[in-house]
This record gives sequence, C-alpha cells and structure tokens, in this order.
Amino acid sequence: MVPFPTASPQAKATRAFAKLSTLAPILHASIDLFVHRALDPDPRSRVSLKEFAAVVEGAGEDLSPPRI
Repeated sequence: MVPFPTASPQAKATRAFAKLSTLAPILHASIDLFVHRALDPDPRSRVSLKEFAAVVEGAGEDLSPPRI
C-alpha cells in the first residue's frame, strides 16, 4: 500500500495517510510516529538512514515468536 494514494501535494504536505498500527494491529503504536517522521515533506526533518535501519532491524526481533 502506498502512503499517498492520490499523490496530491496537499495529501503529502499534511501527511494524510493511514496509521500503520491501525492497518496491522501487531505493530506498536510508536511506529506511527516513526513513519510520520520518515515521510516528512522536509528532507532535513526525516529520520536518518542509520536510524531507519536500526528500527527496521529491531522490528524483526519484536515480531519473532517467544522462546520457550
């Protein structure tokens, strides 16, 4: 699913997109803030590639089955 299906400048400027935690309840609500920052219209305000990679790598750990 693309974040901005209409690709209108207004949708991008207001960052009007569905929250991931509502689309996939398994995700922690904090991911919504992270995605909000990652899609910021101002490139200087977006998360860094290093920070993005750390979150993505950590997400895999959160979704792994518990060890018994």
